[in-house]
Amino acid sequence: MAQRHLALDLCGGRADLVIGATNEPPSIPNLGWFELGVVEWVFAVSPRHPLAAIDAPLTREEIARHRAVVVADSARTTAGRAYGMLSGQPTLAVPSMRAKTLAQRDGLGVGWLPRHRVASLLARGDLIEKRTTDPREPNLLYVGWRSGVGDGEGRALQWWLEQLRQPRLARRLVQGTDTFA
Repeated sequence: MAQRHLALDLCGGRADLVIGATNEPPSIPNLGWFELGVVEWVFAVSPRHPLAAIDAPLTREEIARHRAVVVADSARTTAGRAYGMLSGQPTLAVPSMRAKTLAQRDGLGVGWLPRHRVASLLARGDLIEKRTTDPREPNLLYVGWRSGVGDGEGRALQWWLEQLRQPRLARRLVQGTDTFA
């Protein structure tokens, strides 16, 4: 979820709590937030994909000739966003990061995946990490909530915020729970 989505969803009343927003939240009254963790990315392809055979770092032009697998954006009030896609690149939209990972493993397209979530697939050779001329920076994820609005922060929201500040849960949320045995 993008920074603008975080602000719209919380300040617009569509949500009381957002988990995993990217980009530092804007400075808006009644918006509380804290850092959840960092996601590192890897550009990965199936070993059967044509890009797997290229030894040099992949250029934007080489990548753009191949279909990108993307997780569909759920934005309702703003234009959808796509990270790691190139202008004019064909896409395959899937409903989840797990579906994206499996589509890339099966050679249906290429793209950036969270390193920790695909570590076992990389280790087994089911996915191959490719260097790119334009590496993707890690994303810092945030938790955001409406604070001091109406009755203030209720007990349920306070409970969730306490849970989300626990390192073990935060690490699990950032790293994901998919297992590709």
